[in-house]
Amino acid sequence: MKNTVRFIAGAALWIFCSLTSQAQTWTAVGSTGAIDPVSFPHVSLAGPALTFTSSSSATTLIVRYNVTNTFDNNVSPNKPGWTRMEIGYFDPGTTGSISGRLFEVDPCTGDERTVCAITSINNTTCASCVIDPTRIDFSTHLYYIQVTVDRTTTTVFPSIKTVRTF
Repeated sequence: MKNTVRFIAGAALWIFCSLTSQAQTWTAVGSTGAIDPVSFPHVSLAGPALTFTSSSSATTLIVRYNVTNTFDNNVSPNKPGWTRMEIGYFDPGTTGSISGRLFEVDPCTGDERTVCAITSINNTTCASCVIDPTRIDFSTHLYYIQVTVDRTTTTVFPSIKTVRTF
């Protein structure tokens, strides 16, 4: 009987620790963001990717992603414990770039502060930045990610493909 109680208590502790130690990932594909009205006529969507239309003369696109609470079973479900923001993209080299910022927003004043920022690296497909795991608190702030897709010539098509926090 004592061994059974110990086994059940140990199993319950193991399950609890497994659930609370893993921050749940928030994800979005590039094509699902809210496109800035100025950028809208110049955007092309294909599967998960957002890029320039082939006929666009624009050099900048702006898109925003609302970051929502994952209620990931931490001690406080409003504090997901994320430690990274990551953006997947196509960066064609020196003629294009992708930048992303995770913003914290005061729900009453709308004041914004940058939590984490990324700038793509030429000819790579993914970059990330560090988030202080105690910084994100959905009980006190709102969050969004703004991604800017830039190019210096209309013959290249940098794109945003994925965004996530984990």
